[in-house]
Amino acid sequence: MSYALFGNKQIGLKQETQSGVQETELGPECYGLQVTEITAAAEPEVIEQETFKGSLSASPARIGKIPASASLAGELKNSGEAGKLPKIDAILQAARFARRDVFCVDLSNETGLDKLINGKTVIKNAAGNAKGLVVGIDTENHKLYYAAISGTFAVEGISSIDSQFTAQINSALTAAGYLYNPSSGENSEGTYTLSISDGGLKKEIYGAACTLTMETSASGYPSWTATFTGIANKNTWGSKAGATPEGIEQENHLPAIVVESNIKIGADYAPITQSIQIDLGNEVTLIEDQNSPTWFRHALVVKRTGTATVNLSVADLEQSGGLYQKLFMGEIAAMSFKIGEGTGNQIDVLLPAVQYTGISESDNNSLLAQALTLKLTGEDDEILLWFR
Repeated sequence: MSYALFGNKQIGLKQETQSGVQETELGPECYGLQVTEITAAAEPEVIEQETFKGSLSASPARIGKIPASASLAGELKNSGEAGKLPKIDAILQAARFARRDVFCVDLSNETGLDKLINGKTVIKNAAGNAKGLVVGIDTENHKLYYAAISGTFAVEGISSIDSQFTAQINSALTAAGYLYNPSSGENSEGTYTLSISDGGLKKEIYGAACTLTMETSASGYPSWTATFTGIANKNTWGSKAGATPEGIEQENHLPAIVVESNIKIGADYAPITQSIQIDLGNEVTLIEDQNSPTWFRHALVVKRTGTATVNLSVADLEQSGGLYQKLFMGEIAAMSFKIGEGTGNQIDVLLPAVQYTGISESDNNSLLAQALTLKLTGEDDEILLWFR
């Protein structure tokens, strides 16, 4: 007899070649994500049919569709090495983030630097065959960081799309990490297969997509939680899990605890912050299909309503009135902060256009605390994660 152990849990994730068709071979590259929570549940649809008969007893039901869900959680951290993809890459892409390469270039003859807006300004070369999204500006050292959109910049003149900024690139491109931004349309329809060992029980989910939340606080490590929706493999669910493949590279580095996050909302507001929660707000649905043996095709993200909550440790009597005015006017501002420090260990979080939607007060160890509720707005750019 083999006994299941609660702590014996593993997760493998792989993007499906065809959405809704389970991947059966998951190599070592699909494993190694360090997680603090793995739960998976099948949710069979019970189809009742009430019939007339000479008895008050219930009749048997039948089982229809068998959707499944999985919840994963872990530490939000970079890869620990320059130029290496973070292990959370698969989670982010399953949550419908697109990944772009980030590059750094040296500039000269800059004009209109003050017109650049991180996460919003698009730059191009004179021919228009190379474009990038500005994600960082180092004015002291004349460096510009951008996420590639199309083509490749050379040593040449560049400008913003609106021509308010111009400069000359005078260096080769230097790799500077990866940018993740939400996506829509065909670029956001890929699904994932999850192979879960839950205490030694095999739980396979395919055709899956997820939503994502993130949190940073002054009392613990930054974390993420992903909630997947997909189709249960009813043929293997609950059987004994097999061995994981050899050669798995585990995500086991421990970055320094997050301090000096440089939290800013707008041009000059730096709140005294206890914690920040960001909810991507994906609405995930399963497409029904009578032609399928499962009555499902695959999961699809049909809506995204992102929000953020900034929990202030204590209300600032000098600032509070201004915050309420921003709420009443529906003000939109940029918000930014960083997680970690140093190449391969830093994540810059940029919310280019947050709108104040609520303010509430509460008791925090006899301090009057405030919580700011923010709506994330944009065009597939409402939350940008720069793993640098």
